[in-house]
Amino acid sequence: MRSFTLLIVLFFGLKASSQNDSIMYLPADASPQKAEKSGPGFYQLALGVSFNLNSRRGETDVSGDDEDFFIPDGLSLHAGYGLHLKKWIGISANTGIDWRVNPKLVNVPVYALLTLNPHFNKGTSFLAQAGIGHAFALGRGNLNGTYQKYRIGIHFNDNWLIFADASLFGYELKDIRQTGAFTVGLSILAF
Repeated sequence: MRSFTLLIVLFFGLKASSQNDSIMYLPADASPQKAEKSGPGFYQLALGVSFNLNSRRGETDVSGDDEDFFIPDGLSLHAGYGLHLKKWIGISANTGIDWRVNPKLVNVPVYALLTLNPHFNKGTSFLAQAGIGHAFALGRGNLNGTYQKYRIGIHFNDNWLIFADASLFGYELKDIRQTGAFTVGLSILAF
């Protein structure tokens, strides 16, 4: 009963006013602008094409053209959500799927990613990311290991990112000590 009485006294003891006596006039062509406020969270969705060294690089094919140095070798799709400080530095939790054609390998990495995004122009910034976690090979029994990702890119128009990254999977596959991928792609990075 005492707490209820205190609540009533507090409620009626405060001066409450729903209107302000001052009037603000705006020109006819002006409109009040809402302050753009973004929260501390961001998300990233990345789609890329993996490349591998061509085993026949430097040779001439049937049409007389030289073989390419790199050939497409798979697809990569990653997504993550994290926290940032003034769109400049952030940390996120990520997962994805990496499909490689040549070694017939599908990886599912789960990793933490540190993001540095220094701005050098309005709407454009340089992006550097480094991540570490764990990767699991699908359909290969208990084949898993440490996962590392290093990415650089150009972030423009406040959402789009063109990137190149290198990924290392810390497990042996047949006679290969450590598998990896070099990927080029496009990403949405929204703060």
